[in-house]
Amino acid sequence: MPSLEEDEAIRGAAESDPDARPLTAEQLKAMVPLKSLRGRPRSESKKVLLSVRYSPEVVAYFKATGDGWQSRMDSVLREYVEHQAKAGSISLHEEHRAYGSNDPESAGISGGVEQMDDEQLNRSLQSIGMACFVKYFRQFNDTGLSNAQLVDLLIRDERYTESGSRTRVGQARRIIRNQRAREALRIVEHATRIADEVRRDAGRLADALGSTC
Repeated sequence: MPSLEEDEAIRGAAESDPDARPLTAEQLKAMVPLKSLRGRPRSESKKVLLSVRYSPEVVAYFKATGDGWQSRMDSVLREYVEHQAKAGSISLHEEHRAYGSNDPESAGISGGVEQMDDEQLNRSLQSIGMACFVKYFRQFNDTGLSNAQLVDLLIRDERYTESGSRTRVGQARRIIRNQRAREALRIVEHATRIADEVRRDAGRLADALGSTC
């Protein structure tokens, strides 16, 4: 340990050197831990962490574009969603709500009715999958079941991803909410590339609905 005289000498030498002056109290107070400055800046748009699988050629293409390839992939997917939302006359916010991406219980059967044309009906049915729509139609149509419960059901019984399950539930209830369920079931009944049993079940469900849905 330096003596008091040596400490004073060291301090005096430091204060006389403009490149080695001791930090002031204000400067010390303004300092932040280095670890808080590491990593990428926080984005204002909160992302959802998912475990997904992509085709090797898709991953290879985006990786070949260099650093930030995940963000570019997200941008491409977001542009697709925006395009589909505009084509379907539904905003991105409303589509998120319908899919239940943020709140699984926010868009059930009793939500707001919208104009749903035949093209939108077919697109929604394709998003669900005809067999899935028929197999779980009674559950989709059950007002006693929340969207969250249906999502859990599809994840457990069909091994769908959470995102895929939310999409199927949101679109199925969108069809029912807009009173296009019977027409959707008739589409399945007359489809050519689907199992006969599924087509028969679709026909029975459509007959049971009559013209009430």
